[in-house]
Amino acid sequence: MSTTILFKNARIFHEGRIEKGDLLIKDGLIAAIGANLKDDTAKDVNLEGKLLVHNFIDMHTHLRDPGLTYKEDVNTGTMSALYGGYGTVIAMANTKPVMDNADTVQVLRDKVKDEGHVHVYTYAAITKGLKGEELTDMEGLMKDDMVIGFSDDGVGVQDDDMMDEAMHMAHDLDTILVCHCEDNDELKPGGCVHDGIYAKEHNLVGINNASEYNEVRRDIKMALRHDTRFHVCHISTRESVEALRTGRSESLKISGEVTPHHLVFDENDIVGEDEFYKMNPPLRSKEDHEALIEGLKDGTITAISTDHAPHATSEKRKGMTDAAFGIIGLQHAFPIIYTKLVRTGIVPLETVLAALTTGPADILRLEGDIRVGAKANICVFDLNDHYEIKEQDLKSKAINTPFLGERVYGRLMCNIVDGELTDMLDATPMSDMTVKSHQELVPDVYEMVLEGDAARALSMPGQFINLKLTSQMTPYLRRPMSVCDYDKHHIKLIYRKVGVGTAVMAALKPGDKLNVLSGLGHGFDVAKTQKKALVIGGGLGVPPMYRLTKDLLSAGLDVTVVLGFNSADDVFYAREFEALAPTYLATMDGSLGTKGTVLDAIKANNVDYDYYYACGPLPMLEALAQFDENGQLSYEARMGCGFGACMGCSQPMKDGSSKRVCLEGPVFDASEVMIRG
Repeated sequence: MSTTILFKNARIFHEGRIEKGDLLIKDGLIAAIGANLKDDTAKDVNLEGKLLVHNFIDMHTHLRDPGLTYKEDVNTGTMSALYGGYGTVIAMANTKPVMDNADTVQVLRDKVKDEGHVHVYTYAAITKGLKGEELTDMEGLMKDDMVIGFSDDGVGVQDDDMMDEAMHMAHDLDTILVCHCEDNDELKPGGCVHDGIYAKEHNLVGINNASEYNEVRRDIKMALRHDTRFHVCHISTRESVEALRTGRSESLKISGEVTPHHLVFDENDIVGEDEFYKMNPPLRSKEDHEALIEGLKDGTITAISTDHAPHATSEKRKGMTDAAFGIIGLQHAFPIIYTKLVRTGIVPLETVLAALTTGPADILRLEGDIRVGAKANICVFDLNDHYEIKEQDLKSKAINTPFLGERVYGRLMCNIVDGELTDMLDATPMSDMTVKSHQELVPDVYEMVLEGDAARALSMPGQFINLKLTSQMTPYLRRPMSVCDYDKHHIKLIYRKVGVGTAVMAALKPGDKLNVLSGLGHGFDVAKTQKKALVIGGGLGVPPMYRLTKDLLSAGLDVTVVLGFNSADDVFYAREFEALAPTYLATMDGSLGTKGTVLDAIKANNVDYDYYYACGPLPMLEALAQFDENGQLSYEARMGCGFGACMGCSQPMKDGSSKRVCLEGPVFDASEVMIRG
């Protein structure tokens, strides 16, 4: 429900200027802007000179949803946007499957409805499968108002005739082409950084400027000939800036964007051989960097876009040559730019704010300015407050950013999307939730569904959940419950009644309230699987594998499930797994399925797989690691942190180290753990 709020004494950015004043939000709309406003029904908030601006619009976001949700999903991606001051993001089309048909667009629409925290549009692909061989049904795709334009981002359309046909079609449909400009003929195998000083010093294959500006020049020439709306993604070279400047002198339908990382870094800023500095296009020369800043200042470049590109850490920490391209950027884009460029006097604040709001809004024909009568889509920043960017504060599933450890100015105070307020300064991580349903599945094993602001408590599948049951039980109960499934508004837990805390849990009834705190630990890395995944759960290690199975399937993988229990009386959730994928059971007494362990069931059923994921008791995990090192082991079910008491759970590693399960796990590669016998 929208709240009536009167922001007093703000510095308001609108109509291209920053002015002191008040702003009233009523019924989800901006009701008034001016000096000395009053409203007896409103909650007064004295901003004391803090910045109030339309929330940002990101023209270039990789949500990785559908199909690549081990990297990011709608929930975590849009939560990152919300906590970065964004109110609108445009998702790129290089999903799995590619966003080249109406059915895939509908899948995204449904996910956004259930899990989104900001407005989401998407580009549909220019060519089918991003292959550059055949145009998509652009006219048909545009019937869905979620499709705001077309992009083959990740690759350039190589064929001149194909691109010319796309330009012609885009003109006729009055839509926009948003293009990753990259000439494959200029690329060398293994190219990973700019073809400059850094590449030579580190003996790496470089990516030259021509690989970008060749296609920028070609596409701008085509767009001018067809009078087409055309936008250049992530400009990085001085030649591209000049081509854009020339194009815009002839038509303002031509536009371009620059990323925060290209604005604040050049190749000389890369630390060692840190793969978190690897992106495409790469960080260029000092001269290119200066040209980008000048292009932003003189209005040649009118949008700052993040190119938010989350990856699993294993995909990034592979050496500079083999690491995936891209970094995350939504959550800290503005503070980074403000700290590096505005506070240092390099770029005016108004220029940066316009490039984050009205610039992209004008290109995409969206609302991007603050005006009376418009929906309340605003955010507030304290430009004098500073903080350190820390891994544990990231809302994304990914951590691939070179800005970890940076101290930045510009703390987001709140973000209001369509009149709904999110207060970023609410220090408590708790989310008050209601028990929606509660049932005993088998003796002493319960399923509980909680309803409320689930997104605030969850970030990745396969986690423990921290619950505060009563005011007397402090600080909270962590063990032994696992997240079985979740969406934006619900969390499904499965737990075993083993002591006082879980006995209190078992007594809860639908309608009862409890506080849910942040989840604990990390999820599995789905990227390890080539095609065939094996999911293994034992006992209370079964629940987190349910959501993992759904994520593996959404990534287009073949999945087989093996579940292990003591006896038929202990079996739960078998039917739910069977509804998702082929499922085999093992019971120690042979009363159901294969007699013996999950390993016995794998052998008895000749299960074929490329890679496995397992969660369960320690003996099961060690047996699997001895049998096959090509997998991941989750030690959640053996963690012993009860009512805030740390039991020091750790796992010995083959390199002689010992890793804390709660801080450095709970998931480890089977190849790295020391088997204790």
